[in-house]
Amino acid sequence: MAICMNSTMRKAAVALVITPMALASLSRGVAKDEVSDETRALFDKDRIELFEFNRARHELFRKAESCYSEGAWDLRRMVPLCDNYYDRLLPRFRKYMVMPNGVPKPLIEALPLITEVADQYKLDPDLLAAIDYKESYGFKYAVHVDTAAAMPEVSLGWGQINIAANRVSDEEYKHIFQERVNLELSAKFLRKCFDRYHSAERAVYAYNHGLYARNTPWRVRHDPYTQTVMRYRELVREDNPSHCEAAPMMRRQASAESPLSDAGQAAGQPQRPSAGTVQMR
Repeated sequence: MAICMNSTMRKAAVALVITPMALASLSRGVAKDEVSDETRALFDKDRIELFEFNRARHELFRKAESCYSEGAWDLRRMVPLCDNYYDRLLPRFRKYMVMPNGVPKPLIEALPLITEVADQYKLDPDLLAAIDYKESYGFKYAVHVDTAAAMPEVSLGWGQINIAANRVSDEEYKHIFQERVNLELSAKFLRKCFDRYHSAERAVYAYNHGLYARNTPWRVRHDPYTQTVMRYRELVREDNPSHCEAAPMMRRQASAESPLSDAGQAAGQPQRPSAGTVQMR
């Protein structure tokens, strides 16, 4: 039997339906407000910490960029900035600067650029990134002055380019801390090393010890620098699932390499630029 309702009855029926829904929505809103109250302090703390990190990094980079004047970098001013980065900024803001597996975030963020440069020189981008990981821990303004050598040697940037042993033009020197310029200098020398030794491990050994250093399989297997870089390459690869297809030969060489040793520092531990840096001869 059909029931005829006038407008007043219809409004009452709608009100009966809507009211429980409105009450449920209201109760959910209250619950959300309660959760927000519990987490607001943590959220505000993270937001403030991120702001402080960005401000500290910007200030450090600004000071580093101001160290160039009259055609030269003032290394006496830059070395304390490196100390500040490794000793203060990195420990305090590690979660913003390092991936969970220990790889520096600046290198992961720059993987498209690293891959582009690696393609240009037909190299494995993961290996190129791993070298920068080992050399500077992803700090673009890294500086190392080796005073133990007969002649003091200076190495700069991501790949720790030895400017005394490498023929760097005035323009390259001026922009040596720019990621692309430094990567291209690193890749150019790594390509020379690989062309000479036709092995990823031996090329890495030559990158650190020099193109004409004694480069035997035994030395390579027992070299902490080389084995650490090869281990770091695997860590970079975890964060870079897409690999460049321009370097199949180097990858075939890598797959046939000897098992990695445990030499060197543990993965993920920040390292200052080491005394053994690029010897471009």
